[in-house]
Amino acid sequence: MSFETAFFGISGDAAAPLLIDAATIAHLAAMAVGLGSAVFADWTVLSRIALPLSADQLAVVRRAHRLITASLVVLWLSGLSLLALKTEFEIARLTPKLVAKLGTVAMLTLTASAMAYIALPLVSANLGRRLTTLPLRERCVLATCVALSAASWSIALLLGSSSVLRTAGPDIMLLVLALYATAVVVALAAAALMGVPQDAQRAS
Repeated sequence: MSFETAFFGISGDAAAPLLIDAATIAHLAAMAVGLGSAVFADWTVLSRIALPLSADQLAVVRRAHRLITASLVVLWLSGLSLLALKTEFEIARLTPKLVAKLGTVAMLTLTASAMAYIALPLVSANLGRRLTTLPLRERCVLATCVALSAASWSIALLLGSSSVLRTAGPDIMLLVLALYATAVVVALAAAALMGVPQDAQRAS
């Protein structure tokens, strides 16, 4: 007697769709919480970028980051469960879109680590200062972390919702890389311009 039959009273054939639905719901919920928390954290900082950083502001961002971390754990668990149920981890059954999604969640994990160990300590060390007054190198570090995080969540949303990309070929990787590159270039340009005094900006 199978596990599904013994504990749920259903056959293995009937259990697979239910498990897929449960993993999909968990995956979508984690995506919603993670994306919402990331947008909220970014907006909390960017909406007050011309004002001195406060301890309350940093505390809000840290709480949002904890939600993002929890969301990533659920994304990995539910995503790998879906991968096992749908492909049984057979490489030949991995589509370019699935590979792109795995790469995007891996990038999300890396950027979350960068936020925890680089960006947040940097912001914490500069409480009471405006981000626009930080040295260029530090502004670029923060901008890169934010850009990669925002791009990763946006790409994850795009890959998960687009019907056009469902049957995309290997070119989907070029699209993903182009979106990352664009986000980083725009963020670095913004970081550089934000450090220029207003008088200098008007003069140029």
